[in-house]
Amino acid sequence: NSRRIWLLDLMLITVYAAALLIFYLRHTAMPVYIIRLFMILTLAELTASAFYQYHASSVYTDCRNVSDTAEYARTFSYFKTCLPSEKDGFYRSAIRNSAVRTSNDSFAFNLYGTQYYSSDISSTSVNAASGLGYNADIHGGGTFGHGSTQGADDLIGIKYYVTASEDVMPDMKKVAEKNSFTLWHNDYALPIGMLTDSSVLNISESAAPFERLNAIYSSLIAADDAEQIPQGDIYQKLTVSPSEINDKSVSYTLQSTDEDSLKLYAYIPDSENSISEITIRQGTFSSSLSVITPVELLDFTSVLPDPDGSFIATFQLTDKVSPDKTDISFYTEDTAQLKQYVKFALAQNTATSVANDSKIKLSCNASADDTVLMTTIPYDAGWHAETDGKKTDIIRAGDFCAVVLPVGSHTVSLNFVPYGLIAGALLFVSAVCVIICLMLRKKRV
Repeated sequence: NSRRIWLLDLMLITVYAAALLIFYLRHTAMPVYIIRLFMILTLAELTASAFYQYHASSVYTDCRNVSDTAEYARTFSYFKTCLPSEKDGFYRSAIRNSAVRTSNDSFAFNLYGTQYYSSDISSTSVNAASGLGYNADIHGGGTFGHGSTQGADDLIGIKYYVTASEDVMPDMKKVAEKNSFTLWHNDYALPIGMLTDSSVLNISESAAPFERLNAIYSSLIAADDAEQIPQGDIYQKLTVSPSEINDKSVSYTLQSTDEDSLKLYAYIPDSENSISEITIRQGTFSSSLSVITPVELLDFTSVLPDPDGSFIATFQLTDKVSPDKTDISFYTEDTAQLKQYVKFALAQNTATSVANDSKIKLSCNASADDTVLMTTIPYDAGWHAETDGKKTDIIRAGDFCAVVLPVGSHTVSLNFVPYGLIAGALLFVSAVCVIICLMLRKKRV
C-alpha cells in the first residue's frame, strides 16, 4: 500500500509539471477551473505524501500501542528528573539493548548524545560514529553500548545509560529504577574537549575503528601535575584462523580471557550484508544474533555465560560472499588501560560552558605550541571557532572538530551555523522582495 501511495504521489507531481509546461509553451493564462483543480490535486498529493511518510517510516513500524508508548515516555520523564545538574550544562545518554522500544527514542531521552548539535542525528554524526566502529544501523537506534566498544562510548562522552532492569552494567553506578528500566551513570565518560598532540590530525579516514581509537587515546597529553600517560595500545588484534569452513558458514574457536579487565570483540566491516546470522555456542549455551544491517562490532564478553572458557562463533553467510573471502577479525580491549587514559584526560581540567545547542565555550591551558584541542563534536562545515576572540580554523581530527593552540591559557568559542543557512535566508528575502515588487507594479498598471 505504501508503495502504491508513493507511485500516486509521483504521478500527481508529474501531472503538475506537464500541465505547467503546456501552459508555459502556449503562453496562455490558466482558467479559473484549472487553478481550482490544481488546488484539489495539490491537497491530494500532500495527503498522499504525508500518508506515505508516516506509514513507511521506521517510527511508525516500530511504534507500539498508545498505553505502552505513554508509559515509556513517563519513565524517561522520571529519569530526567533523577539526573544531577551538570555544571557544564552538557551530558550525553544512550539507550541499550532490550531497553529500546522505538526508533524515535532519540527524542525521548537525548539518545545519541546530540544535545549540542540537533534533536536528530546528522550524516556527519553517523560518519564519526561509524569511524569508531558503531553498528551501521545507527540511524535506527540502540547501538550505543551494544554495537561499539567501551572505548568508543567513553570517547563519545556518554555519561548515562538506560537499560532494561535485567541488563547489568559493570563499573557503572545505578542512579534510578522504574517500570522495568534502570538508569546508570558512567564515571569514565571523556569530556567534550581534550588536549592532544598533533598526531591526532594524521588519523587516516580508512583506518579500522580499533586503530583509530588507539591513535586518539595515545595522543592525549598529560596535565602538568600528572604522571606520564601509560604506554601501549588499548586494543590488540588476535591471530585467529577459522576452525571450520562450510559453503554457507565460517566458524572460529575462541578462548575468552579470565581477566576481568579484558574484553573480546569481533570486527566485521560488512558493507554488503554478507553475514545473515551469528551463532555463539559455549557448552550447552547457544545464542543467535540475526543480522539485518551491516555489523561492525560484536562484544562477546557481554554474551557469554562463562567469560573464562572457550566458545565457538559461527558466522552464517549470504550468497554475496564466498567463505574464503570473509573479512572477520578479533580484538581484545584492556579496560584497565582504558580507564587510565580517561583519568589523564579528566585531569586536564578543560572547562566547558554550553550556552545552547549551538554555542559552546572551552577553557584550557596548552603546555606547548601546536597543542590540539580535540572535541567530541563530529566535524561539520557549519561549526566555526574563535580562540581568545580571534577567528580560528576548525580542522578534522579523526572525524571530530579540533583547533590548534599556541602555548598558554586560552578560551575557545564554538558556534554552529547550518551550512547554507545564510545563502538560503538571502534567497528567501530576495524572493519575497521580488514578489512584493511585482504586486506593487501590477497595482500601478
